[in-house]
Amino acid sequence: MGMCSRQERIQKDVDIVIQRCKAEKDCLFSDFLYKDATFTFTYSNGSRRVSYSVHVSEDYPDNTYVSNSENDDDVLVTRDPIPVIFHRVSTEIRINNDATSCLSIKSKLQIDKNQMFCGCTHFSDAH
Repeated sequence: MGMCSRQERIQKDVDIVIQRCKAEKDCLFSDFLYKDATFTFTYSNGSRRVSYSVHVSEDYPDNTYVSNSENDDDVLVTRDPIPVIFHRVSTEIRINNDATSCLSIKSKLQIDKNQMFCGCTHFSDAH
């Protein structure tokens, strides 16, 4: 189990999320991108847009950081894989009609992106 298999698992999880969203007629998310160990997507509802970032670590799915553009100081640290995180975000938005409520764990974390670099396989950017 080297870094490449970890990278392949992350890419597979990203692909699952994108395929699920494309299958939904009323999907509220767009702008999917996986780059530099960070998976980003955007929630859109009318004029409201909130970007989410899921930053994966070397030991994915452990130590995965989730944040959004409306509250950068509110970072969720989770052990859940990307499809579970995405499902939780979309469920919270539908229940509460609030794009920021899913990140309820307050902790200020500095993420050193240089430590998170995986020089394994470069996948093309998902759109």
